[in-house]
Amino acid sequence: MPGVSLLFALLALVLTVGGGLALYALVRGERNQRTTTDRETAEQLARRDMRDEDEGAEQTRDGNGSVEGNHWG
Repeated sequence: MPGVSLLFALLALVLTVGGGLALYALVRGERNQRTTTDRETAEQLARRDMRDEDEGAEQTRDGNGSVEGNHWG
């Protein structure tokens, strides 16, 4: 019986350490596939996202940028 317990503990240790290393390798592999943007491009993309959200809303903006109308949908 002690041999089975030792084998089980060893298997658990191998799976734990191996799983952690596999996860590390997967995350590190994804890091190499990232695309980077400069600050100006990122700001333009963020503004475009905000315009896309406003297109479906039934509201208007006055000259000061405040929202008028029914904002509860």
